[in-house]
Amino acid sequence: MESSPSASKDTVFVGSADGWLYALYATTGVLKWKAEVGDSVKSSPTVAGGHVFVGASTQKGGQVTALNEQTGQRQWFFRTEGWVTGKVRCHATAHVAVGCLPAGSGVAAVGHCCLHL
Repeated sequence: MESSPSASKDTVFVGSADGWLYALYATTGVLKWKAEVGDSVKSSPTVAGGHVFVGASTQKGGQVTALNEQTGQRQWFFRTEGWVTGKVRCHATAHVAVGCLPAGSGVAAVGHCCLHL
């Protein structure tokens, strides 16, 4: 696991270098669901409004994915031009912001993009 876990209610969410986001029951550690979200998940998931938002790196850049918090079913995804390495942030105005790196750049941080939900 490369990302820091996030928790909501009875579930802990964590991304992995295998490209999957795992939802585990907090009291037992038993797998609740898992969803494939990219090639490698280095960003920590964010839980808001019944969704889990997570950024992942892919061979062609990256993507931000929104999953149903209870089932792991993908609600939507957005492809980015760079790797997603920072935590996805959600704001009360229904925006999602994420930090992105140009693929292969070796740059430590480059701006962000905002998605309007």
